[in-house]
Amino acid sequence: MKDVNESSIFLFGILLFMVLISATRDFRERTKSKLVKIMIWAGIMAKSSALLMALIYA
Repeated sequence: MKDVNESSIFLFGILLFMVLISATRDFRERTKSKLVKIMIWAGIMAKSSALLMALIYA
């Protein structure tokens, strides 16, 4: 159980890091198209749902 918690915390840290990177990119590049923002958001949601599935079925 301890290994599962450590790996999930590590994956959650990576997820937060990627969210911060995409947020700063969006802030710097205000001319970015909406499609790219939607793709970034969809990627973040897919990663978080994959993390939740891994936690549920671990």
